[in-house]
Amino acid sequence: MTTKILLVLAVALTFGACPQRSGNTNTSPGGISSTGGFPVSLDQTFPDTRALAPQPPITVDCPPGSFDLKMQTLSAPSPGATGTLTIDAVGPTVELASGETKLTIRVPDGTKYSASLQFLSPRCKDVGPARPISATFGFSYRAVTEDPNPNQTFTCVFRSRTDYTSFSLNVTGTPLDGAIQALLDGKIKDQLLKKMDFQVADQMNRRTRNTPLPTDSDPRCEWKELSPDGTVNR
Repeated sequence: MTTKILLVLAVALTFGACPQRSGNTNTSPGGISSTGGFPVSLDQTFPDTRALAPQPPITVDCPPGSFDLKMQTLSAPSPGATGTLTIDAVGPTVELASGETKLTIRVPDGTKYSASLQFLSPRCKDVGPARPISATFGFSYRAVTEDPNPNQTFTCVFRSRTDYTSFSLNVTGTPLDGAIQALLDGKIKDQLLKKMDFQVADQMNRRTRNTPLPTDSDPRCEWKELSPDGTVNR
């Protein structure tokens, strides 16, 4: 009888002590399932920003082709439309360290950026009238955030990138020189990426620390562009 009891206990310990995993059960710091999602506002404003063209042989404050972007706004493709933020994975995992979170934002096609384009003189003074510009687009944004550590106060974004599903730029008036057009295109996309970084850092801080990210804070920490395949490049 003793031998039978010991055999039953051994079987119970073997199959009961280590329950089988049932897939990815990661949750975000706020308790949101890694397969869930929540809205991100697409109605935003940006501070004025400056784009400097490459320097000519004689250095000047604002090289020819430099400009300011003013009155920048982001607007949803229709009233009430939002981006969708999804938590993809929460560390520790094989790829992510403890405190790191990988996420995605889907921004629908038809989202609109608008601004006023102001060209600048070599002394960085306004030249001519400002020109209205706009861009319509959609993109997939991917990022990895990092929880606070002794060197930082807030959850921040340390890897991110955008992959556009569409992008159409419209400039009122005379068509731009090719180099200026490329500079403008790149500056707008850089502004949009930084805006998404701030949105994500703000959302994660609200969920992990119950406090918004201060409006004058840099949402990035030791930032690099995320690799095209989405793996975290260390």
